[in-house]
Amino acid sequence: AGVAAAPPVAGGQGAQGPAITRAGAEAPAPLALPAGGVAQQVLASYRASPALNEIADWLTKIIVGIGLVQARDIAGYFRRLLDYLLTTAGLERFPVAEAIVPAALIAGLIAGFFWAYLLVALLLSRELADAAMDLEGAGVRRAEEQARKAKREADKARKETEAANAFATREAALSDAVGLLRNQDVATLLRDAALDGGRVTAPPELREALDLLSNEDLAGQRTADAVRAWANAHARLGEFGKAIEAFRRLTAERPNAYSFSDLARVLEAAGRRDEARAARERAGSTAVTTMLDVAPRTLDANRILDLLYSQPPQPDEALEAIRRLENENAATRSDATVQMYKACALGQKHRQLKAQEAPDPDALRAVEDEAYAALAASLRGGMSRGWLQLLMDPAHPRKADVPPERREDDLETFNGIERFRQLLAPWPAG
Repeated sequence: AGVAAAPPVAGGQGAQGPAITRAGAEAPAPLALPAGGVAQQVLASYRASPALNEIADWLTKIIVGIGLVQARDIAGYFRRLLDYLLTTAGLERFPVAEAIVPAALIAGLIAGFFWAYLLVALLLSRELADAAMDLEGAGVRRAEEQARKAKREADKARKETEAANAFATREAALSDAVGLLRNQDVATLLRDAALDGGRVTAPPELREALDLLSNEDLAGQRTADAVRAWANAHARLGEFGKAIEAFRRLTAERPNAYSFSDLARVLEAAGRRDEARAARERAGSTAVTTMLDVAPRTLDANRILDLLYSQPPQPDEALEAIRRLENENAATRSDATVQMYKACALGQKHRQLKAQEAPDPDALRAVEDEAYAALAASLRGGMSRGWLQLLMDPAHPRKADVPPERREDDLETFNGIERFRQLLAPWPAG
């Protein structure tokens, strides 16, 4: 009917073939972004709308439909238009005008159609395509930035989690190392150090504990047990200077025969005999006995451990040894380690009493009172609260993978008693 359809807009649903860039080359493949993510949502908001193509299609259909309906009247309309033009221009007196004017009119309509079509196809469509590309590019850049930001945040959270897990793992390993080394006999450690010059013949568990503690600073050891473990580690490694520094700090925090006796042994191993003699004198002035080679911690503490870990345990004998030690040396009544052993022995006795067919309430109460006093003295002496919580809590995370026969459970019998829970508070979350 002589009316051209508007060309489809590039970038819409009606576009066919590859997208065209400003230089006329095929556009690169779109950025691959995770489906359903924030980046895809951002990119979707920048996509060109196909509404203009749909409108152009509808207009084309409407115009073509009108043209078909009015086709039979076009000749009459054209004749009236031609007469109007000839009359208005005063050309009706020129016979040749009736041939030239229709030809010029038809040629002008055809030329105008092609000019409009080319204008839309070559200029307007290109501008619309460029605008769509710019819009899509902005969307891609925005989506990429959102994806990078989300990745940075995820990486940061992952690193923080890994750092927290690594810190917790290291803290747990350090706690185990302190528990292993704090009760080691320094004379035995010095003997082994002299034999192998360090850690060569040490068992793997002890080597790991030595490695951990040797890489820690003395200033970072917050409890007396941690200081003793750090000192013992360096004594075992033959690093006497550091061991002496730690034992001197220990004698200031715990001025008892144990501390001065251990300091004297390390000074002697380092060849500093005058200082060792002075430390022995200090040890003798703080202990009931002056038999430093059989100091109470060396013999009695080992005897207590043997009784506690024998099968079956012998809590009554262990308690007898502890009470004898307390009577011989009043300082042991405030010694964190001795009082912890006492509480563990009382825990074993408490479990035995509860297992009887008719437990004596008064006997149970007396054991609980003595155990409570021992735990309080151990805490005041600097015992790690976390270590005591580990001994008492049957659901402690660090007991999860430990076989029942190897679990430290001497204090678990007191776990359900509120005053014991309050004594060791605050408990870790979870």
